[in-house]
Amino acid sequence: MHELRITKVLVEQIVNECNTNNIIEPKRVIVELGELTNYKKEPILYYYDFIRSQTHLLENTELVINEIKGKIRCNSCSKESEIKENYLILCPLCKSLDVHIIQGRDFILKEIEGE
Repeated sequence: MHELRITKVLVEQIVNECNTNNIIEPKRVIVELGELTNYKKEPILYYYDFIRSQTHLLENTELVINEIKGKIRCNSCSKESEIKENYLILCPLCKSLDVHIIQGRDFILKEIEGE
């Protein structure tokens, strides 16, 4: 259910960006969804379709979600690795917990295509 909340925030951000940048006919919205967030693509798409049908400005928009893999750099062995878990993040090579997340924790509005 937390996808509903984040989708509402996304819609508000899209509307604000359209108003700020004088986009009167948005056609396509591109976002990046990190695998290390707690959000799932399918519920966001579902909620977006529902909310956009009630938001005149966004009625004809398509939401494109690009999923971004989780990636860490281990401070112990200095290696970079892709990961999927977000509840216990450790280096898959040396099992250290001393890691730095490089990517995959964000949900970002990247682009709004339109006129």
